[in-house]
Amino acid sequence: MYNYIISFLICFITVGAFAQKTDPVLFTVEGNPVHVSEFDYIYSKNTGKNTDYSLKSLEEYLDLYVKFKLKVQKAKELKLDTIPSLQKELEGYRQQLAKSYLTDKEVTNRLVEEVYNRSKTDVKVSHILINLKETANSKAENEARTKIDDIYKKIKSGLSFDEAVQQFSEDKISAASGGSLPFLNAMFPAGFYELENAAYALKKGEVSEPLRTKLGFHIIRLDEVREARGEMEVAHILIRKEKIRQKKSDGEERINAIYDRLEAGEDFATLASTLSEDKSSARNDGYLGFFGINKYEQAFEDAAFSLTTDNTYSKPIKTSVGWHIIKRISKKEAPIYENAKKRIKAKVIKDPRQKMAKKALIQQIKVESDFKESREAVSKFVNSLDKSFFSYKWKPEETFDDDLLSFGNTSYSLADFMEYARANTRARLRMDELSLEDGVNKLYRDFVEEKAIEYEEKQLVYKYPEFKAIMREYEEGIMLFEVTKMNVWDKASQDSVGLQKFYTENAGRYTWKERAKTQTFTLNTTDEKLAAKFMKKAKRKSPEWLKDKFGDIFSVEEQVYERGSREVSGIKFSKKSISVPEINEKKSIITFKKIVEIIPSAQKTLDEARGYIEADYQDQLEKRWISKLRNQYKVEINEDVLKSMVK
Repeated sequence: MYNYIISFLICFITVGAFAQKTDPVLFTVEGNPVHVSEFDYIYSKNTGKNTDYSLKSLEEYLDLYVKFKLKVQKAKELKLDTIPSLQKELEGYRQQLAKSYLTDKEVTNRLVEEVYNRSKTDVKVSHILINLKETANSKAENEARTKIDDIYKKIKSGLSFDEAVQQFSEDKISAASGGSLPFLNAMFPAGFYELENAAYALKKGEVSEPLRTKLGFHIIRLDEVREARGEMEVAHILIRKEKIRQKKSDGEERINAIYDRLEAGEDFATLASTLSEDKSSARNDGYLGFFGINKYEQAFEDAAFSLTTDNTYSKPIKTSVGWHIIKRISKKEAPIYENAKKRIKAKVIKDPRQKMAKKALIQQIKVESDFKESREAVSKFVNSLDKSFFSYKWKPEETFDDDLLSFGNTSYSLADFMEYARANTRARLRMDELSLEDGVNKLYRDFVEEKAIEYEEKQLVYKYPEFKAIMREYEEGIMLFEVTKMNVWDKASQDSVGLQKFYTENAGRYTWKERAKTQTFTLNTTDEKLAAKFMKKAKRKSPEWLKDKFGDIFSVEEQVYERGSREVSGIKFSKKSISVPEINEKKSIITFKKIVEIIPSAQKTLDEARGYIEADYQDQLEKRWISKLRNQYKVEINEDVLKSMVK
């Protein structure tokens, strides 16, 4: 163990020294370093498409980031990172982000990559099947497992796979052809993930160990591997299989005659639309669309995929339906990973393999963390229990401090598990039909999984640099919010004397432009003649006069708009001006505006401009605060490192 620790430290020091050489310090705030990797991550993330790595751009963003770090330094000095409520908030962010990483990166993304890589290859297998329903009881499952295990032993002892298929396979359809299944491609259907894993793990000719699917237990042999056929877009001409009274040669003669006409230069689409007996596709010039493996009969599929050039056609081929001539229209190229990722991910998320992959993740965590456990401690706990364990009243009557399990340097005692069992009352209540041993073991498995995930969450900061970067953003963002609130936002909103003084000193910045007092008329009609008559009177008459003259045909609303406002952009900015009427047929109304008064430019009061004034006052407070922080904390910028970032 001592030698292991020494080796680890040497490795850690070496890696650390190398990292410092390859990730130089860009600047420091009060001696606290900010490395190029951190700045580059934030810079490229926030500048997005405008990222150009010019010196000007880097210097501008560096100035912003230095200000940010000055504020963070102040927050740390005030020990804001130790406030329980902020720590709780940060822990909530961490758990949420970690859950996303464990689900997406540790499980889903691995499955997506697995499917993508496997989809490049078609595999053909033969199998031996012992039928077993998914809902089978344990007795039936044990019997089926015994059968398949015996068959596997016979094969390992020299019985040929083909003979085993004929003697034992309960899939009678495939058994007739030596257990052979058609070519398959990832993803296999739901419930066949284990079969897929075996098929893509075997070498040609190898036989798998027994495996379970939704159909039962299988042993498979990998027979053939080929580059994935993918999908092809085709059209066809079909002459259906002859009826009993017809001569057997009629269909073949007719398809050969059509082929001769194609060879003579006639149009495929015309012949398909007029002569094909597949009426549904004939209406569309024989078009069948895209298809992949196992959609059509093998003869049809083989003939189509043997065409290597677009707009070429096959010789006549026969299927159980009749005779076909197939035209290749196009073939889909295998998509690059980034283009295929979203489509595959949507399928993976819905597939049961997600749960199986999580179990595999738990197993992987155990291996990577050098997981250790004491089953004797669990048995000791079981022996101390009675049936009250399955009631809500149960609580440990004695404490056991035995070592129970460990992930890396993180250990848990039997007492920790007992507390977990006590807290999970609902789980215990649902186990009253189990034996004490089975109930405790189930709880123990859940406990191990929970602690494994907790352990892995703590490793994410080392495994994924972006996880560490995002967590730093969360932590510093929370502190920045609090320290800015204390020094800027609260002061601006609560310092009424300072705000009044700022307004008095800068009152000239807050003025109204010329404003128009308007009346917006809404006429409940689309009669343009009536509207024209109304508008002529409205130009000079008051709403009261118009009410007496026209009654309740209209409503009016008063507003005030500054010169240049969109609402008065179509009106001459002068008293008594009227806008062009707008007709809304859907609502059966006509609207127009009238300017009734021009209000001269004037200074805004504090209340009228409070929002703008508070924002500007905040800017002033922040500038003063930043200046104070620059004097308080020493900032050193490595100009050579900055220039080395220019691209």
